[in-house]
Amino acid sequence: MFINIILPIILLVGLIGTFIYLRLKNKGKNVGVTLVMAENDIIDYSPISSSLSLSEMLLFDEINYHRKNINIGEVKPERECRVWATKHTKYMISEGKVSHDEAYLRRYELFRRNFTSYGENVAYGFSNSKSMFKAYLNSECHRKVIEDPKFNYVGIRTLKDDKGRNYNTLIFSTYE
Repeated sequence: MFINIILPIILLVGLIGTFIYLRLKNKGKNVGVTLVMAENDIIDYSPISSSLSLSEMLLFDEINYHRKNINIGEVKPERECRVWATKHTKYMISEGKVSHDEAYLRRYELFRRNFTSYGENVAYGFSNSKSMFKAYLNSECHRKVIEDPKFNYVGIRTLKDDKGRNYNTLIFSTYE
């Protein structure tokens, strides 16, 4: 009787405890997750251009000027990438910190729409797009995303928090 009632409860508590421990241990980390989608989960989609604010347009121009100078194709602004960049930028502002939290969800949503690659850069605190772009290039991992020739679309979103500090998300992707 004891084993039939208590043992399943102990196993369930252990499973929940393990889940909570792993969730807390990996909070804020972009933990690799293999995504497998059912065929009926894919959304028929075609990239649509996105409008940008002036500071975002300046950052976009910096990105394409740099890509052109190193002889790789330019990227186009893309609405769906921007939607997810906006959501993440608002999330970072709400958390008060820069992060790649749950990047796998943004990647998943783009892959559902038949995008075939994903790259993400985030930044915080830069007063203008030129200084932000310079910082991106001075970081090897951020530069690699910007310089990846397979990307042909980008979603850009820069927003200010209530203290006037800029938060930025760049989401690069490929759609063929």
